[in-house]
Amino acid sequence: MNTPVRCLACRHPDHMHNASGCHRANNTDLLNREDEAQDAIRWATAMRQAAEERAADRSAAAAHYAAFTIEWTTWKTADGDTVERPASWKASIEQFLRSGLSMSELTDFVAIAMESRSTDKWKYFCGCCWRRITELQERATEIVRDETRLEPASALLTTRWTIDELAQHHTDSRQFAASWLAQESVDPGRRADHPSGRAVDLMIPNLAYGDQIYAALQENWALFHIRYILYKVPSHWNHIHVTVD
Repeated sequence: MNTPVRCLACRHPDHMHNASGCHRANNTDLLNREDEAQDAIRWATAMRQAAEERAADRSAAAAHYAAFTIEWTTWKTADGDTVERPASWKASIEQFLRSGLSMSELTDFVAIAMESRSTDKWKYFCGCCWRRITELQERATEIVRDETRLEPASALLTTRWTIDELAQHHTDSRQFAASWLAQESVDPGRRADHPSGRAVDLMIPNLAYGDQIYAALQENWALFHIRYILYKVPSHWNHIHVTVD
């Protein structure tokens, strides 16, 4: 008769063995340890990838800022001084690039602003950028409208978002708030739009309805003293942001 005794080899308190060896294999613990090791590897890999992407973003942003600075500082005032820019000019450049403008377009707008008769070159430059963004938005609206006409009714755009879309919207909103709403980004001396009472967000049930409102705002730009509109850009798909003078 083999009397089970406590297993000293694996040191598990519940494991017993007899003459033939361990009475109960430690398979569950081994599998758990393997799963934990794989999770740790996946997490380390994901963290490394996230760090590399962040570094690439910073590198690209630095390159954009450097290229813009070279172009901007090439132009001088009548006294030979560099034309002034606001302290938050980098936030403006980042916003313009995120809204679809290219560095080539920004370079062209710098030249246009510098050659203009405006005494506020930065404000004139930003105005050129926002006008081009508005043109891009109008063209995007036409494309979406044309595609919608060709799609079956069941495939029409709706405001029903997936969990991933909601999470991305939340992330975009936080980034937008940190880099845009709390900073001067259009012209020197401008206070944040919403806190100063010069901006309103018009919530929309769907893009088709939003397009109608956007078109009406475009037609009454001067009447409402509109400075700029944000629509169909990051964090502005379920509402229209309107800032007035």
